[in-house]
Amino acid sequence: MPLPQAFFKDLPEKSDEQLYDILGHLDNYVPEAIEAVRGELLRRDLPPERAAKLEAMSQQKTADEQQRSDASLGWIVRIVMFISSVTLILAMVGLAIVPARYESQGYRKKARQCWTCWGLGLCFWILLAIVILVLR
Repeated sequence: MPLPQAFFKDLPEKSDEQLYDILGHLDNYVPEAIEAVRGELLRRDLPPERAAKLEAMSQQKTADEQQRSDASLGWIVRIVMFISSVTLILAMVGLAIVPARYESQGYRKKARQCWTCWGLGLCFWILLAIVILVLR
């Protein structure tokens, strides 16, 4: 499948940095696009020092992106996610079963209190998550 004409039309408008960024992400482009970018860079006839600097910057940016991509989740966030998943499951069970049971048995006040406690619990976990995120 040939490249769209818009790709070739936009190449001259891209900055040198953008072109080197494309070369830093070879897996994201078809070979024809890479060749077109290389051709555009050759046409621009950049000084060797500038080309070397741009290539180094692109490689560093790619390495930084890879490092971010491979970064592990912190333990605080892991714990918060674990607790919130349990809380969510319990909340759904409590939300669906307990108040409905009380309501069906005529305990309207107990059903309302279930909803109130559920809402307060939800607010508590949301506030706790916010505090943890803010304190990071």
